[in-house]
Amino acid sequence: MENLHDRVRWMDYKGTKILVVDFSGLKTGVEVKHVTDLSEKIHSAQPLRSVRRLTIARNTFFIEDARKVIAEYTPKILKYTIASASIGFTNRKAIIMKTINPNMKDFETEEDAAEWLSQQE
Repeated sequence: MENLHDRVRWMDYKGTKILVVDFSGLKTGVEVKHVTDLSEKIHSAQPLRSVRRLTIARNTFFIEDARKVIAEYTPKILKYTIASASIGFTNRKAIIMKTINPNMKDFETEEDAAEWLSQQE
């Protein structure tokens, strides 16, 4: 797998720090687990309710083992999250994610998601 820090990274949008967690193109639970482990480590180093997170899942296939990893990961990071946006969760993935994290807001573009996240208090 390529550099994980390309998949889990901070971005600045109009002076607001946003944690980008990119699952794009991942197909196995092992790949997803590498990303969630780093994301969880970064989340847990932040104050509670301080992280604005953008999750990207373009061309991702969440088979059962990957779904289980996401289901275990999400409750661990929610206490650090003030707002959560997503891109690329369509069809079955959208249903799964809404079950796991009903507060995640879906967007078409990173720009729209980042704009919304930057306004969340």
